[in-house]
Amino acid sequence: MPPQVVAPMLKMLVEELEWAVADGEPYEFEHYVLLAPMYRETEAVDDDEAGAKKRTGPVIDAYGHAEDEFIEEFASTKFDYKFSRSKRVAESRNSFADTGLAPSRRCLVIHKSKMAALIARLESALAM
Repeated sequence: MPPQVVAPMLKMLVEELEWAVADGEPYEFEHYVLLAPMYRETEAVDDDEAGAKKRTGPVIDAYGHAEDEFIEEFASTKFDYKFSRSKRVAESRNSFADTGLAPSRRCLVIHKSKMAALIARLESALAM
């Protein structure tokens, strides 16, 4: 999905929830939770002359979707987690191992008071 559709989708979600609450539905949420795909570098070590492993650079985390970097700015809480069991097919797991990237997720928790500013930020950052 192109990142330019994320702001309109979030705007529609907020509006739908506001309408539901106005109609007496039980959808008065204080926070929104977004699960963002992440990729973490796994092969940032080299053998030194004595054969010991040493880190050659910082561990790099990268978002799977560009818009998630902007969304993170508005998160009041965030944490990373790894998959305990992968549902991916073997070829996909092998491709991650070959590139030195491990898939994971980042949970971003956004308070409802920040949603309007988040949507505006996405609209300006990802305008076509």
